[in-house]
Formats: sequence, structure tokens, C-alpha cells
Amino acid sequence: MTTVGRRAWMCGVLAAAWGCRQRGGPDSEDRTVRLVATTSVRDSGLLEPWADWLDARFDARIEVLAVGSGQAADLAIRGEADLVLLHAPLHERRLLDQGIVQRHQVLMHNDFILVGPAADPARIGDATDWRIAFQRIAAANSPFVSRGDQSGTHQREMKIWEAAGISPGSWVSRTGLGQAATLRVADELSAYAIVDRATFLRHAANLALREYAVRGEESRNEYRLMLINAERRPMGSGGEASRVFDAMVDSSSREFIEEFGRAELGTSLFEVKSIGAAP
Repeated sequence: MTTVGRRAWMCGVLAAAWGCRQRGGPDSEDRTVRLVATTSVRDSGLLEPWADWLDARFDARIEVLAVGSGQAADLAIRGEADLVLLHAPLHERRLLDQGIVQRHQVLMHNDFILVGPAADPARIGDATDWRIAFQRIAAANSPFVSRGDQSGTHQREMKIWEAAGISPGSWVSRTGLGQAATLRVADELSAYAIVDRATFLRHAANLALREYAVRGEESRNEYRLMLINAERRPMGSGGEASRVFDAMVDSSSREFIEEFGRAELGTSLFEVKSIGAAP
């Protein structure tokens, strides 16, 4: 993941490492749309079937890359993305301030949750506030696993440490990995971690970690879709990127997102109701 500075769209070489997905034949080269999404959208299991569904609606090639929100924003700034799907307000603001976003909209949301070992060495079981839970983890020097990659999840974690009045110390391990991989490391180390609910639900059956009932405004996890200005997009997308943006935010797409996971896991992994257009 830390090699994102190299050419990101070498899909045949980097597919396994970055979750890059490429569809269509050589004659669709001039209709390629490059979508960069956060790793949590991939690790929840939504990204691949959603991309398949979009492919079925367009005679175009959609390339998908899953990276942290910070890396996704960097790719957009370098002109290597048509669309980005982020859940990091600071990176979203960075793109908006640079004037490279043509259209944007909050598309879906779920929540961040705090997970950890069932033994609960930091005694956070009765903590209902994120700051109190983090203070107890720090006071107990209990292992905590962080993504440490300026992703949306990492930015939210750092915001909570700051609100708790704590500078992360030696009890924090930084992985530099995506959401699911970091969750697995936390499981192996019997450590606490912050994760989006969708990824946790997708992988919970294979983990010994449990969720702790912390709540607050820090839990809100919104995903914003951004269409990059035409002059900053990669060569070849033409008007297809705008059409894909429209398809991703329309009622059919929202229904697809809300139903995803319900049959298999008994609940939706993302919610889209009551989410409107961005100001």
C-alpha cells in the first residue's frame, strides 16, 4: 500500500496487492472510467458486486482501485482518478479547496465501532463515550492497533485521541494496511482497534474480537462520492465518468447498497436513507 506513488493503474501487476479491477476489452480503452474507493468499501464486500452492477448498465470499462482515503485524494490530485469515494472529511475538504471537484454527494453511511478482546484488559465494557474508552486503553497500556496511514479510519482515530487529551504511545501499533488486514492484526495481538461496522460484520465470524458499545458523534461514518473535473481526469474517460456518477447516486444504486448484505448477514452494511445532496 505504501507504494501508491508508482503507477496505480498497472492492474495486471498490482491487482492482488491493491484490489484493482479491470473490465472490458481493448476497444473500450477510450471509455475507461477509473474509480478509486476506500478499502472499507472493498473489505465490506460491496465494491466488486457494485462494480459488476455498474458494468451491466454501461458499455464502458470501469477500473476500480481500493486504497486509503488519503491515497485516493492524492491520486485525484495527480490526475489519476475520474471518481473517488472517500470517508475522510479532511481529505474531502482538501480536494474541494483545490477546486478539482466537479460534483460531489454524500452517498451512504454507517458507523465506526470500537472492537477488542473479550477479556477486556482496559475495562472499557461500561464506557459509552469514545474519549473515556480511549483514556482507559491508554491508562492500562493495552495494545491498540492503528492503520497509521492517513485513511479516513486513521483520521477519526487520531481525532478521538486528541479529544481524549492523549498522545498515542508505545501501546499503539501501526500497520499501514487496509481495514480488513488491520482488523486481522488486532485479532492476532488481542488488541483494541477502531473499524467501520461493515468490515467488522463481514469478517466477525473469523475473529475473536467483540464490539464495545461506545457511542457519540465520533461514530458517524459518511462516504462522499466525488466526480473530478474533466480537465483533471485521466485521458480517455470522456463523458462516461459523469454518467457513472449519476448511476452511482440514483435510486437504483441506493437500493442496491441498502440491500447489500441483508440476505447473508441479516442486516444492511450501509445506509443511504435521509442522505441528500451535498451543499
